[in-house]
Amino acid sequence: MVNNLNRDFLMLEFAIYTLIGCNILAFCGFAYTRARLGKLERALGDLDWEALAGLVGDVAVLKRTIQKLNMRLNGMETADPMAALARLPQLQQNVTPLAANKKRGG
Repeated sequence: MVNNLNRDFLMLEFAIYTLIGCNILAFCGFAYTRARLGKLERALGDLDWEALAGLVGDVAVLKRTIQKLNMRLNGMETADPMAALARLPQLQQNVTPLAANKKRGG
């Protein structure tokens, strides 16, 4: 019976020290997070939000311009749509029609 009490006491002692260690780790995590948030608040304290909104708008305009340029370079959008329509008959002459009665597959 004394042996069981000693074992139970050791298990409780282990549990107490484990929980104390977990609490210390949780507190350290909280202190680290609070320090990071304080640093962020100090960095954003004197930020001019109107200037930031203007910069965001400028970035959106640049993004649209770059997308249009990329589409034009990829041939998805031409600078002159009438020139593309003029080339259309030449492109249609290069197409060979498929035989209508020819069966394919099994």
